[in-house]
Amino acid sequence: NACEFRKIKVWQPGPDNRRGIVFNGDDCLLYDAQFKTRHHPVWVNGDGAWMEANTLESYDDYAAIRLNDRSSTATIKENTLYNGVLDLGCDGLRMYGNVIE
Repeated sequence: NACEFRKIKVWQPGPDNRRGIVFNGDDCLLYDAQFKTRHHPVWVNGDGAWMEANTLESYDDYAAIRLNDRSSTATIKENTLYNGVLDLGCDGLRMYGNVIE
């Protein structure tokens, strides 16, 4: 819970299902990061995730962020998101100022 990740770069070109980061806890922050991964760059299971000013892309054209049905109140602000967001039932999702490629 309450983890912050700022200005990190992750490249995961290896075998199938390589993700960049998985938020299993609550109130996690991803800020100004660059991810390019084989699977979803960001996978969210917890509540209150905040993702801002990131560039997120999958080599295999998965959505940049996957929000599972256990997640809620996620904020996705001013990111560049390749293939958008896969929302599987995140209650209270807030998205604004993003560029969808």
